[in-house]
Amino acid sequence: DTFDDSRKFNELIKKNISTSEINQFYTHIDSLRQLRNSIAHGDKISTTWRDVMGYFDSCIILMFRIKETLVAYY
Repeated sequence: DTFDDSRKFNELIKKNISTSEINQFYTHIDSLRQLRNSIAHGDKISTTWRDVMGYFDSCIILMFRIKETLVAYY
């Protein structure tokens, strides 16, 4: 059933990615979302290109870590 699969996936992710890493990934994803909203609303932004690339890199790393988990366990 879907609920059991979801719970199993969450448990596997927590085994392979530390809580601090997960928090960092979510912080970077949220920063990208906020930046997108600021740009869309014409707000003045002070985020550097280096920051954006760091956020983007975190997203890519998270996707690879999730893929590694799925490949290893499914």
